[in-house]
Amino acid sequence: QELVILDLEIRLLEPLAALEIGGVAVSAPKGRNVFLSQRVHLAPGTNTVRMSATDIAGRSDTRTITLERMDTGPLGLEGRATLAVAPLRTTDPKREPSARIMRQELSRELLRDRRFREVARDPSEWAALVSSAGAMPSADRALGARAGTLLKADYVLFGDLVPSADGVEFLGRLIDASTGKLVSAPEVYGRDEEELRARMSDLACVLRQTVPLVAGEVTSVNGRDITLNRGSRAALETGRQALVYRADPRSADVRTLGTALVQAVRTDSSTAALREMEAAPAPGDAFITR
Repeated sequence: QELVILDLEIRLLEPLAALEIGGVAVSAPKGRNVFLSQRVHLAPGTNTVRMSATDIAGRSDTRTITLERMDTGPLGLEGRATLAVAPLRTTDPKREPSARIMRQELSRELLRDRRFREVARDPSEWAALVSSAGAMPSADRALGARAGTLLKADYVLFGDLVPSADGVEFLGRLIDASTGKLVSAPEVYGRDEEELRARMSDLACVLRQTVPLVAGEVTSVNGRDITLNRGSRAALETGRQALVYRADPRSADVRTLGTALVQAVRTDSSTAALREMEAAPAPGDAFITR
């Protein structure tokens, strides 16, 4: 996504005097141990963010991080991402029953977030659709792109159960079916299969964070209440916090306007109350949930 929030912890020998992030001076508490969150705008592709902190004695420390912005496009017509979870693979036939159970539990945990719709839920349906394509490349990226076309899925999740010296691991690959790109490669470890199954909710949480949240536009402003053009059809729910921003169509500049809390949801629209404000929003401004 084009806007991310960095949570920073700065530890210095003397109190902080100056802080720069991405070449821009940032206001921060003046202490030796500083905690703050900072919004950073990302351009498509690879972004290098340089952070420099200077204490009152003039000593400076600089760190650089690299962030990759992968634009996966908007969600489907209903505002919900379609997901195909492939049958989990294992080289041990004795683990196949556990692999089937883990796939079911992972699917159930993912679908608790109503932004997802699952396709090819039945393993036999998956196998039939994939086999109908004939010979398939063994690489997950190529297979994910082709399977996404066959299954009409936005994302395809592959997983392997791999025994280790003291337990068992789940090695996952989430593929963007429209591009064939690897979006996420989560790994989960358990001392045994029972513990690994119990951690499927943790795995689902990691995967949900890699998929774009609900995004749309502000359609009207009435005091501190704004109307958004997304509702229950897009899986927007009350209590969700939205970041409201304004993009300049003539450049890549994005200005953060503030945050809003969704209070009422209809089928194709919702009402949110403005909270922290940096500037007044207007119809046509954009939002994305957090």
